[in-house]
Amino acid sequence: MDIYQLNDVMNGMSSNIVQAQALFISVLSAYLVVAYTAGASLTRYQVTFISILFLLITSLGAFGQLRNVQVMTEWGYQAATLNGGEAVVSKVQAETAKWLFIAIRVALTIGALVFMWQVRHPKAE
Repeated sequence: MDIYQLNDVMNGMSSNIVQAQALFISVLSAYLVVAYTAGASLTRYQVTFISILFLLITSLGAFGQLRNVQVMTEWGYQAATLNGGEAVVSKVQAETAKWLFIAIRVALTIGALVFMWQVRHPKAE
C-alpha cells in the first residue's frame, strides 16, 4: 500500500471513529432522557431491560472503538515509515490514549447508570 492509499484509509477510519463517538453520545443522551423523564415511573423489569440494553450497546461500541484506535495507531506507524520519518505518536502515548478512552467511556456509562438509580431512589429532603 502506498502513502496515498494509506492516508485515504486512515481518513476513512477517522470518519468512522467520529461517527461511532456521535452514536455513543446519542445512546447516552437517550438513556439519560429516559431516566430523567420516565425513570421514576418505570417498572423494575423495564429499568433492568433498558439498562442492560444500554450496557450492551455501549460495551460493543467501546470494543469497536478500541479496535479502530488500535488500527489507526498501527497505520500511523506504517505511514511514518513510508514517509521515512518517525511516528508522531509514540507507543506509550497510544496506549495512554486507549486507556484514557476506556476510562472516559466507563465513567460516562457508570455515571448514566447512577443517574438512573438516583432518579428511581430520590433522597427524602
